[in-house]
Amino acid sequence: MTNPQAHIESVYMCFLPFQYNQWQQTGIHWIDEQIERAYHNKEKELDVHCDKMRLIGIAAGNPKRYTTEDELLLHDRIMTYPSDIELTVDLSTLAHYMDVSGLYWTIKNKWPHAEVLGYHEELPEQKLEAHELSEHEMYQMLPLTYYHHKVKITEWRTDEHAKQVVIVLHPDLFQSVLLAATADTVVLTVEYEDQVSEERRIARNGKNVTVQSVRLAILDDLIHYGLQYNTQPVVLEYLPEDSQKITFYGMKRPSSAALRYRMQNPHYQLFASKYRQSSILSYDYLADQFGETFTIAEMTHLLPLKYQVELIREIITVDKV
Repeated sequence: MTNPQAHIESVYMCFLPFQYNQWQQTGIHWIDEQIERAYHNKEKELDVHCDKMRLIGIAAGNPKRYTTEDELLLHDRIMTYPSDIELTVDLSTLAHYMDVSGLYWTIKNKWPHAEVLGYHEELPEQKLEAHELSEHEMYQMLPLTYYHHKVKITEWRTDEHAKQVVIVLHPDLFQSVLLAATADTVVLTVEYEDQVSEERRIARNGKNVTVQSVRLAILDDLIHYGLQYNTQPVVLEYLPEDSQKITFYGMKRPSSAALRYRMQNPHYQLFASKYRQSSILSYDYLADQFGETFTIAEMTHLLPLKYQVELIREIITVDKV
């Protein structure tokens, strides 16, 4: 039955609770036979081949008592498997005990053509359309960096009046931000190579500043650009670390979704000061220029797609009280 060297054309993935009576049969004879054998032999997981098919049974613990952490571990396990083979994922057993919509999003995001048994929903589509900027528009938007450094910006918007501007500095955040954004949001996705230099230039707001960091120069120009919409722009950044936290600079933002997923949320208000006399770009410099009119959120960890969308939606939502 098991032949690791066999050519695999398709994979059947399922989830095995630790109690046999929690598992629901698939109705496929050879699969049910293999799973029953695994339970009988007290095997925690299953990975067998039959002809050109591979059966993967992932240990699922007790889905009746799942915590958020338990579910996130399943997402991590799913993401370790290759994405280039025809796949069927059976969520029937888990769906009997818990909400599997987050797992469904993760599966469909990694394997768009996978057949998922036991659960279905239509994934959301992004509401914004991409608008490529001309060289002249890029220079007008980024006078501190364009022509001098490798920077690419795509503006995502509709024809609706913008109530929020979101600046996204890392490609791993692009998808979740675009799914979270409403039709009255302008999203600026930024691709760049950060560099350290010592240059003085005129920023978009007319100030003569010293550019020591391409990243901070981009922020200076784009926050000023976002303020023209009469909004409080939000900057989203991903800075991978082992810790799981979001650090907010500027306006305090809601974070209950992050707390649900055990992500720490330190907040630092950015206060303008009349005593600082500096032309070197920094967060304090941005505060002096723009006051408390923007937020920078730096994430060290990314959640599975559905929950990342929920978190970002909460961060960028405009609360007009």
